[in-house]
Amino acid sequence: MKTPEGKDALTKAAFEQSFISSAPCVIVVCTDLDTISKAYGERGRSLYSIQNTSAAIQNLMLAAWDRGLGTCWIGAFSEDEVKSAVVLPAEVRPVALVTLGYPAGKTIKSRRRPVNDVLHWETF
Repeated sequence: MKTPEGKDALTKAAFEQSFISSAPCVIVVCTDLDTISKAYGERGRSLYSIQNTSAAIQNLMLAAWDRGLGTCWIGAFSEDEVKSAVVLPAEVRPVALVTLGYPAGKTIKSRRRPVNDVLHWETF
């Protein structure tokens, strides 16, 4: 979505996260629940649909970074308001919003938990 009106609607749907409106582009990542459930049943609908879109988002973000673009994965939003803003059919679920554009300044390395806090061998 590139129009100011569309980005404003997505900002509202995302609980007024104002940076969304200033992004040059906002990608609404969706899954077609009917299509995936036809192929994989309930597991496709409840799990694979999320896994597929998550992998696509990560690939999108890595490809953007490789081209000097910045992104932000947004998961906090009203699904109904996003569906309305982009006029999605009932069987299509918005999973995430991704802002896309050139970073305004120097990027800051995000804080990460130490690998030993998230990696477990054999048992949790």
